[in-house]
Amino acid sequence: MARTRREFTFEDGDKVWAWTLKKGFRTLYITAPYYWGVADPEHLKIVQFTEGDVDITVAEDKKDFSNEIKKIQDWMNENNSDAAIEMNDTVAKMKKLKEVI
Repeated sequence: MARTRREFTFEDGDKVWAWTLKKGFRTLYITAPYYWGVADPEHLKIVQFTEGDVDITVAEDKKDFSNEIKKIQDWMNENNSDAAIEMNDTVAKMKKLKEVI
């Protein structure tokens, strides 16, 4: 089962997002500098940033990682159409690369 820990930062969201990309994360969605999510399929990590709140999820295995991605994708599809479009495209690419099941 995936473990999620919540932290808070005063760092600018753009700086944190750019740092995650340099570390190999892939953008799942971004609607503003203060609202975005990224994933690292190699290390089974997901980071979501909302106005300084940072949720870091670490999955146990690829199936667990895929389930966590699916939960976020389902929530986006129900609640945030702008982010859902981008996330659906990203997840489709990840499936082609076999990064998610």
